[in-house]
Amino acid sequence: MLTILKKLLIQPVLISSAIVTVSLIGIQKLGVLEALELRVYDQMLQMRADAGSDPRLLIVAVTEDDIKRWNWPLPSKVLDQLLGKIEEYQPRAIGLDIFRDKAVDSDHEQLLNHLQQSDIITPICKHPDSKDSGTPPPNSIEAERVGFSDVAEDADGIIRRNLLLRELSKPCPTEYSFSLQLALKYLEVGNIQPDFTVNKELILRNVVFKSLQNNFGGYHRTDASGNQIMLNYRSGKQIAQQVTVTDVLTDRVKSDLVKNRIVLIGSTAGSLKDFFNTPYSSSSFNNFGKMAGVEIQAQSISQILSVVLNKQPLLSAL
Repeated sequence: MLTILKKLLIQPVLISSAIVTVSLIGIQKLGVLEALELRVYDQMLQMRADAGSDPRLLIVAVTEDDIKRWNWPLPSKVLDQLLGKIEEYQPRAIGLDIFRDKAVDSDHEQLLNHLQQSDIITPICKHPDSKDSGTPPPNSIEAERVGFSDVAEDADGIIRRNLLLRELSKPCPTEYSFSLQLALKYLEVGNIQPDFTVNKELILRNVVFKSLQNNFGGYHRTDASGNQIMLNYRSGKQIAQQVTVTDVLTDRVKSDLVKNRIVLIGSTAGSLKDFFNTPYSSSSFNNFGKMAGVEIQAQSISQILSVVLNKQPLLSAL
């Protein structure tokens, strides 16, 4: 008799647990919990220890003071001199995170010649999206030397994913991201070349950058096209040491700060509005509450190098 009573008592509990479990799974599949799960993910990133600046990178920032001194867009002659001075210090790669698809002055051809002749400078282009029709790279630069600056922005405007590869679309002639192109330049020294799985997933040094699926983790039917991974932010404070355009042009930068590094040139000036929300935007890490586009690119490069050279695991979902 006692055995029968126990079974009768246990059955409602099991049924209730099953109903709750099925309901939660159903709610998750419908995407009801996506916003909450992503906010929890952001908080977990904020709670991690900050790894500090990546010594393999340097950012040459275009600041408000630089704009006042040199104007904006930066004159072609100024940009040409900037690139030349950086090259003298023997970086492994230079990433020009500034659009230069159109002539801004009479010295444009001289700058184009410099870009065409250099084998370490990577300019950017942008694929079309719902906001604009895209931006081509500087004229006559081979597609294999260009990187796209597109980022994978979530519905709430936060950058949580690292877009490595995507399909070609005019006017941007490359499948490779700006950050991946620069990371590959750095890895060339170790004879590390890209390969691909049958599913077109990137392989570097036997590491497969397994593409996110559209229902990965807390996501529900997100656009997971191309080769995307979760962006493992190295630092919410300062991803790389920074100097200014004026610092470089007035010889205030020591050569050892540049040699063998990836140097990124891009805007951090608030007036140019090249800023994005990140998982750290709800914390007190940033003065603006956002990160500059060039800093996002640096985070992406740092992750690729850390995965390949430091055996950092890719972020995965349970």
